[in-house]
Amino acid sequence: MAQQHKRLALWSPAAEQDLLGIWDYFARAAAPEVADNLLHEIKWATDRIVSVDPRMWRVRSDVMPHVRGGLRSAPIHPYIIFYRINPTPERDDIEIIRVLHQERDLPTLLSDTAHQ
Repeated sequence: MAQQHKRLALWSPAAEQDLLGIWDYFARAAAPEVADNLLHEIKWATDRIVSVDPRMWRVRSDVMPHVRGGLRSAPIHPYIIFYRINPTPERDDIEIIRVLHQERDLPTLLSDTAHQ
């Protein structure tokens, strides 16, 4: 029986900065507990992307058409997790590219990410 290798979530520096900004905003606007809970929900959603078939969420060629493997997104209201599948011979790791509020200018922010 072939052994399946666990996928990993690989966070881009921009996505890590997004999380810090989200936490900081909600800690100031509401409370640190609210910020903690939101980051926990984002982490849960990311774990779900990694553990379930990551191809089940749609390709987002509307906001970033030239990402190798296709940019995908998964909603975690009011945020969207943008990621791509980064295949290696051993496993299909998931690269978390950004975590952005759904009301932001997504094409511009993602285009800026591509040029970093």
